[in-house]
Amino acid sequence: MKRAREQLGADAGHEALRRDIDIFIRQETQHYKQHQLFNKTLYEAGYDRLPEFERELARDYEGFLRNRSLKFNCVYCEGFETLGPPNAYAYIEREFGDLLQGPTRKP
Repeated sequence: MKRAREQLGADAGHEALRRDIDIFIRQETQHYKQHQLFNKTLYEAGYDRLPEFERELARDYEGFLRNRSLKFNCVYCEGFETLGPPNAYAYIEREFGDLLQGPTRKP
């Protein structure tokens, strides 16, 4: 989003969009801080593979910024933000039914 805001420049026609991007960035900064606190709890509980997963995600995101277009990155961001809440709700409310149950028979 910072790159998108930079590309908008100081064009007078985009003040509202720049404000929306600034709000989004502030909200995501707070969201990141909450994830870091949660991850700290997981580290302390012995989830020792968490750093491995974090490095994998960091590589993915760095690759997106390096190898994908700004358009792709904006669409990815929107998709992630849009699909996250309903997926979390479905997971928490057990709306996935059998998908969370594990194998019913041995392969």
